[in-house]
Amino acid sequence: MPKEYPNSSGQIVLDYAKAIQESVFDQLRVVREGQLRVVFSPDLKICSWEFCARRHEELIPRRLLIPQVSQLGAAAQKYQAAAQNAAPTVPELQNNCNM
Repeated sequence: MPKEYPNSSGQIVLDYAKAIQESVFDQLRVVREGQLRVVFSPDLKICSWEFCARRHEELIPRRLLIPQVSQLGAAAQKYQAAAQNAAPTVPELQNNCNM
């Protein structure tokens, strides 16, 4: 529940100790947790809106990560094969890293 109190200017202040703000983008979602303070004029119009984030999470869709995970798996397999056959040369190691 929010705390409600008047400030010295006669405005109404609502303080939420725990609030969540979420931003959604094309390829990313950001969820922030923090404190929200909203100040209203006497006729209940919003004068200010303050959000102080304590922590946040950045969420990336799996469909964007799957190709990168596949590339990482292929690079690991290539490295293991090279390491088992013989000591890899520096150019081979660089080639494996640049996949």
